[in-house]
Amino acid sequence: MIKNLRIKKGLTQEQLAEETSISVRTIQRIENGEVEPRAHSIHKIAEALEINYEDIVSQDNSTLELANGLAWKIAIHACAIFIIPLPSLGIWLWKKSTVPDIKLHAIASINFQLNMLAVLFLANLLSILILPVLTAIVAVLLYYALVFYNIVRVALELPFWYPPVHSFLKE
Repeated sequence: MIKNLRIKKGLTQEQLAEETSISVRTIQRIENGEVEPRAHSIHKIAEALEINYEDIVSQDNSTLELANGLAWKIAIHACAIFIIPLPSLGIWLWKKSTVPDIKLHAIASINFQLNMLAVLFLANLLSILILPVLTAIVAVLLYYALVFYNIVRVALELPFWYPPVHSFLKE
């Protein structure tokens, strides 16, 4: 965000560093999100860019909230690793009022987990009666492949995908 404001103002990192008495390397690290700038540094940067300190802080917080929301959506899908849907349900209930669209992610993930629990139960039953453990192994491998596939898709902010399943939870 600071980078965009600096560019809009027509300043190079070196010029901003000169005007603020902050090293060029620190400016680079702030712009790349490698460090959390101190309030004093933000004040100097805001003054050099001729904007209000509050404008930088509020925009940085909204960016942080968006990133935080993405992290919680990833966590919902990552909790599917445990197969039991309680962690996903817990995150959903905890973050439902603060993370947009988390309900959509939670419902899809929990429905998938509940369906896979049923499939794994049947696969184990079949492995006892008909096939050796192979059936259960294939089901588990497919399950984890889909879980990791969706974790990566959500992390890349792409739509997630689960195969059509019975909807235990509805939107």
